[in-house]
Amino acid sequence: MELIQIVHGQIAYSLDLYKKLLSLEHGNVVVSPLSISAALAIIAGGARGETLNQMVSHLKFADSNLMHQYFMHIRNTVLKDSSSDGGPTSNFANCLLVDKDLPLNQRYRDLIREYYGAESSAVDFPSQAEWARSQVNMWVSQQTRGKIPELLPANLVNSATKMIIANAIYFKGQWEKKFDSWRTRDEPFFLLDGRTVSKPMMTSNDKHYIKNYGSFKVLRLPYRKGTRGDQAFSMNILLPNSRDGLLQLEKDIDATATAWFVEHLPELREPVPVSNFLLPRFSISTGFEVPVLLWSLGLQLPFDPDRSDLSGMLDELPGSFPPLFISNVVHKATVEVNEEGTVATAATATGVSFGSLALPQLEDFVADHPFLFLIREDHSGTIMFIGRVVDP
Repeated sequence: MELIQIVHGQIAYSLDLYKKLLSLEHGNVVVSPLSISAALAIIAGGARGETLNQMVSHLKFADSNLMHQYFMHIRNTVLKDSSSDGGPTSNFANCLLVDKDLPLNQRYRDLIREYYGAESSAVDFPSQAEWARSQVNMWVSQQTRGKIPELLPANLVNSATKMIIANAIYFKGQWEKKFDSWRTRDEPFFLLDGRTVSKPMMTSNDKHYIKNYGSFKVLRLPYRKGTRGDQAFSMNILLPNSRDGLLQLEKDIDATATAWFVEHLPELREPVPVSNFLLPRFSISTGFEVPVLLWSLGLQLPFDPDRSDLSGMLDELPGSFPPLFISNVVHKATVEVNEEGTVATAATATGVSFGSLALPQLEDFVADHPFLFLIREDHSGTIMFIGRVVDP
Protein backbone atom coordinates (compact mmCIF):
# COMPACT_ATOMS: atom_id res chain seq x y z
CA MET A 1 0.00 0.00 0.00
CA GLU A 2 1.58 3.26 -1.12
CA LEU A 3 1.68 6.32 1.10
CA ILE A 4 -0.81 8.16 -1.12
CA GLN A 5 -3.36 5.39 -0.52
CA ILE A 6 -2.81 5.63 3.24
CA VAL A 7 -3.26 9.40 3.03
CA HIS A 8 -6.48 8.94 1.03
CA GLY A 9 -7.76 6.56 3.70
CA GLN A 10 -6.83 8.83 6.59
CA ILE A 11 -8.51 11.85 4.97
CA ALA A 12 -11.61 9.81 4.12
CA TYR A 13 -11.86 8.65 7.72
CA SER A 14 -11.48 12.23 8.99
CA LEU A 15 -14.24 13.50 6.71
CA ASP A 16 -16.56 10.59 7.53
CA LEU A 17 -16.16 11.15 11.27
CA TYR A 18 -16.63 14.91 10.92
CA LYS A 19 -19.83 14.53 8.91
CA LYS A 20 -21.27 12.07 11.43
CA LEU A 21 -20.39 14.42 14.28
CA LEU A 22 -22.46 17.16 12.65
CA SER A 23 -25.56 15.04 13.34
CA LEU A 24 -24.87 15.54 17.06
CA GLU A 25 -23.25 18.96 17.19
CA HIS A 26 -24.78 21.97 15.41
CA GLY A 27 -22.60 24.80 16.72
CA ASN A 28 -18.82 25.20 16.75
CA VAL A 29 -17.07 21.85 16.34
CA VAL A 30 -13.53 20.56 16.58
CA VAL A 31 -12.45 16.93 16.53
CA SER A 32 -9.19 15.05 16.11
CA PRO A 33 -9.83 11.94 14.00
CA LEU A 34 -6.14 11.14 14.46
CA SER A 35 -6.57 10.84 18.23
CA ILE A 36 -9.69 8.66 17.95
CA SER A 37 -8.15 6.39 15.33
CA ALA A 38 -4.93 5.98 17.35
CA ALA A 39 -6.87 4.81 20.42
CA LEU A 40 -8.83 2.36 18.27
CA ALA A 41 -5.66 1.12 16.57
CA ILE A 42 -4.14 0.26 19.96
CA ILE A 43 -7.19 -1.85 20.74
CA ALA A 44 -7.05 -3.39 17.26
CA GLY A 45 -3.54 -4.55 18.10
CA GLY A 46 -5.19 -7.02 20.47
CA ALA A 47 -8.17 -7.92 18.26
CA ARG A 48 -8.56 -11.17 16.39
CA GLY A 49 -10.66 -12.62 13.58
CA GLU A 50 -13.59 -10.63 12.28
CA THR A 51 -13.23 -8.03 15.04
CA LEU A 52 -9.71 -7.22 13.81
CA ASN A 53 -10.81 -7.17 10.18
CA GLN A 54 -13.68 -4.81 10.93
CA MET A 55 -11.49 -2.44 12.96
CA VAL A 56 -8.77 -2.28 10.29
CA SER A 57 -11.37 -1.74 7.56
CA HIS A 58 -13.14 0.92 9.66
CA LEU A 59 -9.87 2.83 10.03
CA LYS A 60 -9.35 2.43 6.25
CA PHE A 61 -6.09 0.48 6.23
CA ALA A 62 -5.24 -2.48 3.99
CA ASP A 63 -3.87 -4.52 6.89
CA SER A 64 -2.95 -4.21 10.56
CA ASN A 65 0.82 -4.06 9.97
CA LEU A 66 0.48 -0.93 7.83
CA MET A 67 -1.85 0.55 10.45
CA HIS A 68 0.70 0.13 13.24
CA GLN A 69 3.56 1.38 11.04
CA TYR A 70 1.54 4.47 10.15
CA PHE A 71 0.99 5.44 13.77
CA MET A 72 4.64 4.83 14.59
CA HIS A 73 5.47 7.26 11.76
CA ILE A 74 3.04 9.78 13.28
CA ARG A 75 4.70 9.46 16.67
CA ASN A 76 8.33 9.46 15.50
CA THR A 77 8.16 11.95 12.63
CA VAL A 78 4.91 13.81 11.96
CA LEU A 79 4.24 14.84 15.58
CA LYS A 80 7.76 14.65 16.93
CA ASP A 81 8.39 17.83 18.89
CA SER A 82 10.43 20.37 16.90
CA SER A 83 10.33 23.31 19.31
CA SER A 84 14.10 23.05 19.93
CA ASP A 85 14.60 23.59 16.17
CA GLY A 86 12.27 26.61 16.03
CA GLY A 87 9.22 24.68 14.87
CA PRO A 88 5.94 23.81 16.58
CA THR A 89 5.67 22.20 19.99
CA SER A 90 3.90 18.90 19.47
CA ASN A 91 3.18 15.72 21.37
CA PHE A 92 1.57 12.36 20.58
CA ALA A 93 1.27 10.12 23.62
CA ASN A 94 -0.54 6.93 24.63
CA CYS A 95 -1.05 5.06 27.88
CA LEU A 96 -2.86 2.00 29.29
CA LEU A 97 -4.26 1.15 32.69
CA VAL A 98 -5.00 -2.57 33.04
CA ASP A 99 -6.77 -4.47 35.79
CA LYS A 100 -4.20 -6.30 37.92
CA ASP A 101 -6.01 -9.61 37.42
CA LEU A 102 -6.03 -9.31 33.63
CA PRO A 103 -3.14 -11.33 32.10
CA LEU A 104 -1.96 -8.91 29.41
CA ASN A 105 0.37 -10.91 27.18
CA GLN A 106 3.94 -9.96 26.32
CA ARG A 107 3.37 -9.82 22.57
CA TYR A 108 0.71 -7.14 23.02
CA ARG A 109 2.86 -5.23 25.52
CA ASP A 110 5.73 -5.23 23.03
CA LEU A 111 3.48 -4.08 20.17
CA ILE A 112 2.03 -1.08 21.97
CA ARG A 113 5.46 -0.09 23.30
CA GLU A 114 7.20 -0.33 19.91
CA TYR A 115 4.58 1.32 17.72
CA TYR A 116 2.76 3.64 20.13
CA GLY A 117 5.30 4.32 22.88
CA ALA A 118 2.72 3.13 25.41
CA GLU A 119 3.43 1.41 28.71
CA SER A 120 0.80 -0.41 30.75
CA SER A 121 0.19 0.06 34.48
CA ALA A 122 -1.71 -2.33 36.76
CA VAL A 123 -4.79 -1.09 38.64
CA ASP A 124 -7.24 -2.77 41.00
CA PHE A 125 -10.39 -1.37 39.36
CA PRO A 126 -12.87 -2.83 41.90
CA SER A 127 -11.26 -0.80 44.69
CA GLN A 128 -9.48 1.97 42.71
CA ALA A 129 -11.93 2.96 39.97
CA GLU A 130 -12.11 6.62 40.99
CA TRP A 131 -8.36 6.78 41.51
CA ALA A 132 -7.82 5.31 38.02
CA ARG A 133 -10.16 7.91 36.52
CA SER A 134 -8.26 10.73 38.24
CA GLN A 135 -4.93 9.30 37.09
CA VAL A 136 -6.04 9.26 33.45
CA ASN A 137 -7.39 12.80 33.75
CA MET A 138 -4.14 13.96 35.34
CA TRP A 139 -2.10 12.28 32.59
CA VAL A 140 -4.24 13.89 29.86
CA SER A 141 -3.96 17.29 31.54
CA GLN A 142 -0.17 16.97 31.65
CA GLN A 143 0.07 15.85 28.03
CA THR A 144 -2.16 18.71 26.82
CA ARG A 145 -0.53 21.39 29.03
CA GLY A 146 -3.71 21.79 31.07
CA LYS A 147 -5.97 22.43 28.06
CA ILE A 148 -8.04 19.28 28.77
CA PRO A 149 -8.16 19.03 32.57
CA GLU A 150 -10.89 16.38 32.68
CA LEU A 151 -11.42 13.86 29.91
CA LEU A 152 -13.26 11.14 31.85
CA PRO A 153 -16.38 12.36 33.66
CA ALA A 154 -17.54 11.02 37.02
CA ASN A 155 -18.98 7.49 37.12
CA LEU A 156 -17.60 6.52 33.71
CA VAL A 157 -14.98 4.28 35.32
CA ASN A 158 -16.30 1.62 37.69
CA SER A 159 -15.57 -1.80 39.16
CA ALA A 160 -16.51 -3.50 35.87
CA THR A 161 -13.81 -1.61 33.94
CA LYS A 162 -10.90 -3.82 32.99
CA MET A 163 -8.77 -1.48 30.89
CA ILE A 164 -8.47 2.20 29.91
CA ILE A 165 -6.56 3.18 26.80
CA ALA A 166 -5.86 6.90 26.36
CA ASN A 167 -4.35 8.99 23.59
CA ALA A 168 -3.39 12.68 23.80
CA ILE A 169 -2.27 15.13 21.11
CA TYR A 170 -0.85 18.60 21.71
CA PHE A 171 0.08 21.11 19.02
CA LYS A 172 1.30 24.69 19.44
CA GLY A 173 2.48 26.48 16.33
CA GLN A 174 3.36 30.09 15.54
CA TRP A 175 2.29 31.53 12.22
CA GLU A 176 5.01 31.88 9.62
CA LYS A 177 3.89 35.53 9.49
CA LYS A 178 2.21 36.70 12.68
CA PHE A 179 -0.69 39.12 12.65
CA ASP A 180 -0.22 42.54 14.24
CA SER A 181 -2.44 42.58 17.32
CA TRP A 182 -2.77 46.34 17.17
CA ARG A 183 -4.52 46.00 13.82
CA THR A 184 -7.17 43.59 15.16
CA ARG A 185 -10.53 45.31 15.28
CA ASP A 186 -14.14 44.46 16.00
CA GLU A 187 -16.11 43.68 12.85
CA PRO A 188 -19.52 42.08 12.18
CA PHE A 189 -19.70 38.29 11.88
CA PHE A 190 -22.79 36.89 10.16
CA LEU A 191 -24.32 33.82 11.82
CA LEU A 192 -26.21 31.04 10.05
CA ASP A 193 -29.52 32.17 11.59
CA GLY A 194 -29.19 35.63 10.07
CA ARG A 195 -28.09 37.42 13.23
CA THR A 196 -24.94 39.53 13.32
CA VAL A 197 -22.43 39.63 16.20
CA SER A 198 -19.35 41.77 16.69
CA LYS A 199 -16.07 39.81 16.90
CA PRO A 200 -12.34 40.67 16.96
CA MET A 201 -11.01 40.27 13.43
CA MET A 202 -7.34 39.90 12.55
CA THR A 203 -6.19 41.59 9.36
CA SER A 204 -3.08 41.77 7.21
CA ASN A 205 -1.67 43.45 4.10
CA ASP A 206 0.70 40.53 3.41
CA LYS A 207 0.34 38.18 0.49
CA HIS A 208 -1.55 35.01 1.39
CA TYR A 209 -1.96 31.51 0.03
CA ILE A 210 -5.51 31.68 -1.37
CA LYS A 211 -7.28 29.79 -4.14
CA ASN A 212 -10.78 30.36 -5.46
CA TYR A 213 -12.83 27.26 -6.34
CA GLY A 214 -16.00 29.02 -7.44
CA SER A 215 -18.43 28.44 -4.58
CA PHE A 216 -15.74 28.66 -1.90
CA LYS A 217 -12.19 29.79 -1.28
CA VAL A 218 -9.34 28.09 0.53
CA LEU A 219 -6.77 29.88 2.66
CA ARG A 220 -3.57 28.15 3.79
CA LEU A 221 -1.89 29.70 6.83
CA PRO A 222 1.51 28.02 7.31
CA TYR A 223 3.11 27.63 10.71
CA ARG A 224 6.77 28.39 11.29
CA LYS A 225 8.97 25.43 10.36
CA GLY A 226 11.84 23.95 12.32
CA THR A 227 15.33 23.73 10.89
CA ARG A 228 14.97 19.95 10.57
CA GLY A 229 12.73 20.47 7.55
CA ASP A 230 10.83 17.18 7.80
CA GLN A 231 7.60 18.82 9.02
CA ALA A 232 5.37 21.48 7.48
CA PHE A 233 2.17 22.32 9.35
CA SER A 234 -0.62 24.60 8.20
CA MET A 235 -4.17 25.61 8.95
CA ASN A 236 -6.49 25.42 5.97
CA ILE A 237 -9.74 27.41 6.02
CA LEU A 238 -12.54 26.61 3.57
CA LEU A 239 -14.72 29.68 3.30
CA PRO A 240 -18.00 29.55 1.36
CA ASN A 241 -18.62 32.57 -0.84
CA SER A 242 -22.20 32.70 0.44
CA ARG A 243 -22.72 33.77 4.04
CA ASP A 244 -25.02 30.79 4.60
CA GLY A 245 -23.01 28.41 2.43
CA LEU A 246 -21.35 26.28 5.13
CA LEU A 247 -24.13 23.69 5.28
CA GLN A 248 -23.96 23.10 1.51
CA LEU A 249 -20.16 22.92 1.62
CA GLU A 250 -20.40 20.27 4.34
CA LYS A 251 -22.94 18.30 2.29
CA ASP A 252 -20.49 18.29 -0.59
CA ILE A 253 -17.84 16.60 1.54
CA ASP A 254 -18.10 13.02 0.36
CA ALA A 255 -15.93 10.28 -1.13
CA THR A 256 -14.91 12.44 -4.10
CA ALA A 257 -13.83 15.21 -1.72
CA THR A 258 -11.08 12.93 -0.38
CA ALA A 259 -9.24 13.08 -3.69
CA TRP A 260 -9.86 16.83 -3.81
CA PHE A 261 -8.12 17.34 -0.45
CA VAL A 262 -5.13 15.31 -1.63
CA GLU A 263 -4.84 16.95 -5.03
CA HIS A 264 -5.75 20.59 -4.40
CA LEU A 265 -4.53 21.60 -0.96
CA PRO A 266 -0.86 21.11 -1.96
CA GLU A 267 -1.46 23.59 -4.81
CA LEU A 268 -1.58 26.47 -2.33
CA ARG A 269 2.14 27.19 -2.67
CA GLU A 270 2.22 30.68 -4.21
CA PRO A 271 1.04 33.65 -2.14
CA VAL A 272 -1.12 36.22 -3.90
CA PRO A 273 -1.84 39.89 -3.20
CA VAL A 274 -4.91 40.41 -1.06
CA SER A 275 -7.28 43.34 -1.40
CA ASN A 276 -9.08 42.70 1.88
CA PHE A 277 -8.30 40.17 4.60
CA LEU A 278 -10.27 39.44 7.78
CA LEU A 279 -10.07 36.37 10.00
CA PRO A 280 -11.64 36.09 13.46
CA ARG A 281 -9.79 35.06 16.56
CA PHE A 282 -11.54 32.00 17.92
CA SER A 283 -11.37 29.50 20.76
CA ILE A 284 -13.61 26.43 20.69
CA SER A 285 -13.83 23.03 22.34
CA THR A 286 -15.91 19.91 21.78
CA GLY A 287 -16.42 16.86 23.96
CA PHE A 288 -18.57 13.82 23.26
CA GLU A 289 -18.95 10.08 23.65
CA VAL A 290 -17.95 8.42 20.40
CA PRO A 291 -19.58 4.93 20.23
CA VAL A 292 -22.79 6.03 18.48
CA LEU A 293 -20.73 7.68 15.72
CA LEU A 294 -18.47 4.67 15.27
CA TRP A 295 -21.43 2.30 15.28
CA SER A 296 -23.12 4.33 12.54
CA LEU A 297 -19.88 4.15 10.54
CA GLY A 298 -19.97 0.35 10.68
CA LEU A 299 -17.70 -0.38 13.65
CA GLN A 300 -19.91 -2.71 15.70
CA LEU A 301 -18.15 -5.95 16.62
CA PRO A 302 -15.72 -4.56 19.26
CA PHE A 303 -18.69 -2.95 21.08
CA ASP A 304 -20.71 -6.17 21.13
CA PRO A 305 -20.05 -8.20 24.33
CA ASP A 306 -21.32 -11.35 22.62
CA ARG A 307 -19.20 -11.10 19.45
CA SER A 308 -16.15 -9.00 20.30
CA ASP A 309 -12.79 -10.78 20.08
CA LEU A 310 -10.00 -8.87 21.84
CA SER A 311 -8.30 -12.06 22.96
CA GLY A 312 -5.00 -11.04 21.35
CA MET A 313 -4.37 -8.71 24.29
CA LEU A 314 -4.27 -11.53 26.79
CA ASP A 315 -2.69 -14.75 27.82
CA GLU A 316 -5.17 -17.59 28.01
CA LEU A 317 -8.06 -16.61 30.27
CA PRO A 318 -9.59 -18.84 32.92
CA GLY A 319 -13.09 -20.00 32.05
CA SER A 320 -14.59 -17.54 34.55
CA PHE A 321 -13.56 -14.53 32.42
CA PRO A 322 -16.13 -13.46 29.80
CA PRO A 323 -14.91 -11.84 26.54
CA LEU A 324 -13.58 -8.29 26.51
CA PHE A 325 -15.41 -5.54 24.60
CA ILE A 326 -15.17 -1.75 24.23
CA SER A 327 -17.61 -0.24 26.74
CA ASN A 328 -17.10 3.44 25.81
CA VAL A 329 -14.96 5.92 23.89
CA VAL A 330 -14.69 9.52 25.10
CA HIS A 331 -13.11 12.33 23.06
CA LYS A 332 -12.35 15.99 23.69
CA ALA A 333 -10.63 18.54 21.45
CA THR A 334 -9.79 22.23 21.71
CA VAL A 335 -8.37 24.85 19.36
CA GLU A 336 -7.36 28.46 19.99
CA VAL A 337 -6.42 30.79 17.13
CA ASN A 338 -5.01 34.29 17.62
CA GLU A 339 -2.46 36.72 16.19
CA GLU A 340 0.49 34.59 17.35
CA GLY A 341 -0.64 31.19 16.07
CA THR A 342 -2.58 28.16 17.25
CA VAL A 343 -2.82 25.85 20.24
CA ALA A 344 -4.78 22.67 19.53
CA THR A 345 -5.24 19.65 21.75
CA ALA A 346 -7.15 16.38 21.71
CA ALA A 347 -7.58 13.36 23.94
CA THR A 348 -9.40 10.07 23.54
CA ALA A 349 -10.00 7.36 26.12
CA THR A 350 -11.52 3.94 25.57
CA GLY A 351 -12.92 1.80 28.34
CA VAL A 352 -12.64 -1.96 27.90
CA SER A 353 -14.94 -4.16 29.95
CA PHE A 354 -16.10 -7.77 29.82
CA GLY A 355 -18.80 -9.54 28.13
CA SER A 356 -10.53 24.31 -9.89
CA LEU A 357 -10.78 27.73 -11.21
CA ALA A 358 -7.97 30.07 -12.51
CA LEU A 359 -6.53 32.25 -9.76
CA PRO A 360 -7.23 35.95 -10.21
CA GLN A 361 -4.40 38.43 -9.81
CA LEU A 362 -5.95 39.99 -6.74
CA GLU A 363 -7.96 38.10 -4.13
CA ASP A 364 -9.72 38.88 -0.90
CA PHE A 365 -10.49 36.63 2.06
CA VAL A 366 -13.11 37.98 4.42
CA ALA A 367 -14.04 35.27 6.92
CA ASP A 368 -17.00 37.17 8.37
CA HIS A 369 -19.33 34.17 8.22
CA PRO A 370 -19.19 30.44 9.15
CA PHE A 371 -16.34 28.36 7.74
CA LEU A 372 -14.68 24.95 7.94
CA PHE A 373 -11.06 24.53 9.04
CA LEU A 374 -8.45 21.83 9.41
CA ILE A 375 -4.93 21.59 10.79
CA ARG A 376 -2.70 19.26 8.81
CA GLU A 377 0.90 18.23 8.33
CA ASP A 378 1.53 18.99 4.67
CA HIS A 379 4.33 16.52 3.88
CA SER A 380 2.31 13.50 5.00
CA GLY A 381 -1.15 14.97 4.36
CA THR A 382 -2.18 13.98 7.89
CA ILE A 383 -5.26 15.78 9.19
CA MET A 384 -4.79 16.30 12.92
CA PHE A 385 -7.86 18.44 13.59
CA ILE A 386 -10.97 19.31 11.62
CA GLY A 387 -13.82 21.59 12.65
CA ARG A 388 -16.17 24.43 11.91
CA VAL A 389 -16.61 27.94 13.27
CA VAL A 390 -20.20 29.17 13.19
CA ASP A 391 -19.78 31.73 15.99
CA PRO A 392 -16.26 32.75 17.04
